[in-house]
Amino acid sequence: GDATSGPDISEEEHVVTLTEERVVVDQETVPLERGPRDKDTVTQQQQVNEQVRKEEIELEGDSTTGTTDGGRV
Repeated sequence: GDATSGPDISEEEHVVTLTEERVVVDQETVPLERGPRDKDTVTQQQQVNEQVRKEEIELEGDSTTGTTDGGRV
């Protein structure tokens, strides 16, 4: 009896939304453990007797070359 009661079926457009369930997989990075890190400080001295720097500069319009020595340590 209830199946035939209600509004008549018409030619109007009716919208029906269909849904489905989907599995969502996600990955994240999380810290596992924390620990101290030690640093070893190493100090070393060494005698250097070599030339450590030399620059040559050539200027446009001048044929002379200027030289600057960084000196010796």
